[in-house]
Amino acid sequence: MDIEDDLSRLLGAGADQIHVPVQTIVAEAAHRGRRLRRRRRITRAVGAVAAVALLTGGVAAFGPDTARRGEPPATDRPSAAAPSVLGPTDPPVNGRVATTPAGLLGIFATLLPPRPGSARTRALAPPRTAAC
Repeated sequence: MDIEDDLSRLLGAGADQIHVPVQTIVAEAAHRGRRLRRRRRITRAVGAVAAVALLTGGVAAFGPDTARRGEPPATDRPSAAAPSVLGPTDPPVNGRVATTPAGLLGIFATLLPPRPGSARTRALAPPRTAAC
């Protein structure tokens, strides 16, 4: 038992001589934590910007071709079918007009380009003159 008491006393004396700089350790850990969080935020932001740029570039490079080649230019005249498709609208509420689903369908139909050979294309085409 004598050895255990001596060992305990020696370890206690050695522990009293060790001075751990707790404040320095905590300050350094807080500094490293802030740096790590900042790095993670920057990495996420750069990744998000890169993803948006990649998607935008992909759509621009490989997206649908919206150029209408060989079709006549659109005119401001409404379609002949538009008045029959448009439904009645309610009176304006707070400056907005409520439309029916059929009315919205008519609005969208007038915004579509005419198909070649359709009645709408023939109605919008300039009249033909007799060739001499």
